[in-house]
Amino acid sequence: MPKLYFKNVFILLISIVLSCQFLTAAEFYWVQGINTNSSGNWSDLTHWASTSGGAGSAYGAVPTSADNVHFDINSFTTPGQTITLDQTQVSCRDMDWTGVTNTPSFVSSNANTLKIYGSLTLVSAMTLTSAGFSAPVSFEATTAGQTVRFGGKTFGSNLTFNGIGGAWILQDALSTTL
Repeated sequence: MPKLYFKNVFILLISIVLSCQFLTAAEFYWVQGINTNSSGNWSDLTHWASTSGGAGSAYGAVPTSADNVHFDINSFTTPGQTITLDQTQVSCRDMDWTGVTNTPSFVSSNANTLKIYGSLTLVSAMTLTSAGFSAPVSFEATTAGQTVRFGGKTFGSNLTFNGIGGAWILQDALSTTL
């Protein structure tokens, strides 16, 4: 009986290891929420779709450190809409604002932390909190080749590059409120 037990455990462990090789980042797109309003909180699942302009609540969860997040032409329907980091810690792999329209705002207080485990692309067609993005932003990649484009935005003084083994290529100027 013990040999059969260990054989089954061994097979289970091998299956888990092999299945982990096929896990990939999910693609999260910010879309109109349930109230047909593109403003909202990061934690509102109705804003996260699996395709650009798709239906929200696609995943039943907010993005994690393994997931890519996109804000694009289908994300904000009228000028000045806002996405608010409303959780103590928010994570994603890559964050990309390429193609966003209607000058949305990305806001947070210094009580919340944004952790990015890959690359970041901000654009001039968006705004951050008026005095600079005050939330701590921590780049946590563990592999080289990540890119960071600040898009002319100003960050607070809590900007760190922490990933062990990570390396980032700055695509434009970094500006902080130091």
